[in-house]
Amino acid sequence: MEKIFTVVEVPENKKVNIGTFYLTGEADIWWTTVRCKWQGAELTWAKFIEELRIQFYPVTLQRQKEKEFMELKMTGNTTVIQYASKFIELSRFAHDFVAFERMKMRRFEEGLAFSIRNQLAGQPIKTYQELHEQAAEVERVKNELRALNPGNSKRKWNDCGMSSVNIASKKPAVISAGSHVPGSFEPCGRCGRTNHRTSECGQVQTSVCGATTPSIGLPSAQNV
Repeated sequence: MEKIFTVVEVPENKKVNIGTFYLTGEADIWWTTVRCKWQGAELTWAKFIEELRIQFYPVTLQRQKEKEFMELKMTGNTTVIQYASKFIELSRFAHDFVAFERMKMRRFEEGLAFSIRNQLAGQPIKTYQELHEQAAEVERVKNELRALNPGNSKRKWNDCGMSSVNIASKKPAVISAGSHVPGSFEPCGRCGRTNHRTSECGQVQTSVCGATTPSIGLPSAQNV
């Protein structure tokens, strides 16, 4: 209705009569019952709109919608167009936050997905419409890149930009205490193997009177 009044250039004192003529349903019934209250009084268009909102949008509902507007964000598979549509729908309940272009733009940008906000950071955007169009363009390009590289979308990335798959593959092997890695010793001077030291080659622990001594090099009992 406001757009019609602006285009047709309806005088301020004619707006109420023309506007109420187009009321239908519950709104028309409401106006029929309260019209007599304004007989002889100056009812401006702004006052009429305020009364209409109070009747069909109670204060509790208005506050609820205002809160919903302030917390509105893109989630899941929400597109920029869907987000912008909901933004405009709820903005009428938060007039103080959208009365100025800069505040309106800030609230809209805050609700965009981080990946889109990150691309818009630092760009000289001056109007809400321009912000909306730029956000939609960033989203379009991102979707095209995702379509060209479908495998990349399945990878998870950490805050440093590294793939979690690569990080997992670079984990060092855990070696338990007392164990050794094959080939970590010099070749044995006796057998040539690399899984033990020369001093350990062929040693057999034998108990003699409670003491443990190597069997190699001990004289036999017959030679004593």
